[in-house]
Amino acid sequence: MKTFFTAVALGMLLVLAGCSQSACGTPPKAAITGHVTDAANVIWKEYTVTMQKQWDQFDAKFAALKDCAAKAEGQAKTDLDKKLAEAKVRLDSVAVKLAEMKSASADHWEKATEGVSSAFDDLKKIFA
Repeated sequence: MKTFFTAVALGMLLVLAGCSQSACGTPPKAAITGHVTDAANVIWKEYTVTMQKQWDQFDAKFAALKDCAAKAEGQAKTDLDKKLAEAKVRLDSVAVKLAEMKSASADHWEKATEGVSSAFDDLKKIFA
């Protein structure tokens, strides 16, 4: 067992002795930062696609609600028209926040996503 540890220690010393910082190819800070930025961009794009799909689903629900309101009569129509008006305002708000998020720079996309998330939360309350 002692021989094993000695061999491992000797091997590590040989590797370290022959490997300077430049010879080992330690990645520069810019390369690491670039990979982090690339990963953030992928996450941002995936989030944008997901939020767009959610908006499309709510837009379809809005269209269905609109059709339902067109067929309704009396108090039900009044209630649905009120719900439609509120849903339209919130749907438009989400569309604006989604556009802002899509146009946000990579440095500011996290802040833009907060606005989209809260706007979607408000919209979900309408269709709950």
